Amino acid sequence: MRQRVTPLIVIAVATIFLVGCAVLQTNTKSFVKTSYQTLFIGMETYNSTLQALADLHSRKLITDEQRDKAIELGAVYMKAHNTAVELLRQYVVAEGDDAKLKALASAAVLAVTEGINEFSKYAIPLLLKDSEGKDS
Repeated sequence: MRQRVTPLIVIAVATIFLVGCAVLQTNTKSFVKTSYQTLFIGMETYNSTLQALADLHSRKLITDEQRDKAIELGAVYMKAHNTAVELLRQYVVAEGDDAKLKALASAAVLAVTEGINEFSKYAIPLLLKDSEGKDS
């Protein structure tokens, strides 16, 4: 399990870095590309973490309550992710000419980062406990 946890932590740190880069971009193509990369990394983090938690749950190493809390936090993340994708789509359709849409898209990408961070803060300790051979 430790092999799964280390990449998740690296991915979470990379997500924070990329969102900072996305927000600072002035070039439309760079902003969109970096934003989508951030969203992709966040989604990979979410999918990998959820899959690892499902494995722990199937082995009875986390409780139904812990699983449900992870699903709840994941749903918050997914809502933010889908909102960011839609705002970025609208920004691209507007051909980068809409400063308000760029600001909204930037804020949405930041919300995604916060969502994946909250999800990861809850999930990673559960994964680490398993990797250390402890019951949660």
